[in-house]
Amino acid sequence: MSSNVANKRWRYEVFGIIMMLALGIIYGWSNFVRPIQEEMGWGSDQLSLAYSICTTMHAMGALFGGWLAKRIGGRKVLISGMVVMCLGFVVASVCTSVAILCIGYGFLVGCGAGMSYNALLGIVVPWFPDKKGLASGLMFMSFGFCSMVFGLYAVPLINAAGWRGAFRIVGIAYAAIVIICTLFIHPVTENDVLPPASSPAGKGNNFEPLNVTGLQLIKRPSFICFFLWGACMCGCGLLMIGHASPIAQDVGFSAANAALLTGVLTGFNGLGRVSFGFISDKKGTSLVMAMGSIFFIVGSLLMFASIRTGNMVLMVIAFVIMGFAYGSVTPTTTTVMAGFYGMEFYAINVAIANINVWPSSFGGPLVSGILYESSGSYASTAIFVCALGIAALILSRFIRKP
Repeated sequence: MSSNVANKRWRYEVFGIIMMLALGIIYGWSNFVRPIQEEMGWGSDQLSLAYSICTTMHAMGALFGGWLAKRIGGRKVLISGMVVMCLGFVVASVCTSVAILCIGYGFLVGCGAGMSYNALLGIVVPWFPDKKGLASGLMFMSFGFCSMVFGLYAVPLINAAGWRGAFRIVGIAYAAIVIICTLFIHPVTENDVLPPASSPAGKGNNFEPLNVTGLQLIKRPSFICFFLWGACMCGCGLLMIGHASPIAQDVGFSAANAALLTGVLTGFNGLGRVSFGFISDKKGTSLVMAMGSIFFIVGSLLMFASIRTGNMVLMVIAFVIMGFAYGSVTPTTTTVMAGFYGMEFYAINVAIANINVWPSSFGGPLVSGILYESSGSYASTAIFVCALGIAALILSRFIRKP
């Protein structure tokens, strides 16, 4: 690998990190929940529907973006996705019904962000065949950090501009950041000499990946187990992110401190992504999947104890552990898809794997909203997260190399 290629790929990684920091704005949703409820009077279950649709459409947008990138190029998909996302925030800002909020924030923001997210991965990660986990983990860390950064100014922004104005500001500003950065990145060409690929299965387990996609991929038992593992883990993570601020406020945190705690959750999600990406490159994905599952189980039990006792310190620890646990999903997905199933269909295979957020979007945030409305407490949510963590741990033991 020439020094020119080495410098170029790390420069692209930096731009990818900046862009992911903007794309992660969808994780800032919980900061808008209470302000919208106060003005509109909508319940947690109704607002959870908008967020569930957003995360579902994020996966659908990623799938569509992966298909479209093969035809028009990843850079054009990146820009197109940001235009759609920006439009979605503007539509959401003028909503007068849950239906319009679901169309704007749910369908358009989710789809646009998903298109750009997948296109960005398809451009940057192929530059790092030897460090897939680290390269993707750094970008995913930035994606998770967005909510932490946003949490620092979310309350002042919403107080100053209202939640409607805040929607418009973040939609336009964050889309502009991604579009400008897109001008400075390019995909790998046949003339670029890159280092050999690393194995996702750990030392002593090198093997040639299978270049399969579509129906061939989804028929493989190991992929099905991996898909379900990801669905359980995403259910836990999306649930916590979607309800983080209300959960924190119910234990006694102020709105401002709840916003910061939400940032802690997603910030440690980001740290988990780069940490687990590094571990994946060195020790293999099996260890990462087991660790992530166990962390969710432990974190959910601490959350349950915090809700029952009102201990705010336990809630902070629970948020840290579960945020870190959720960080295991995305770098594992990119590493498994590239290492198990090759780079020929990498973008589309990552998008297929990420479809696991469809069931988890409704099996997580929406179910939690329903449980809260029926019980009046997030203790039932903690039990639900624990059950999903146990299921994920069991599934992780059945995921094997091709």
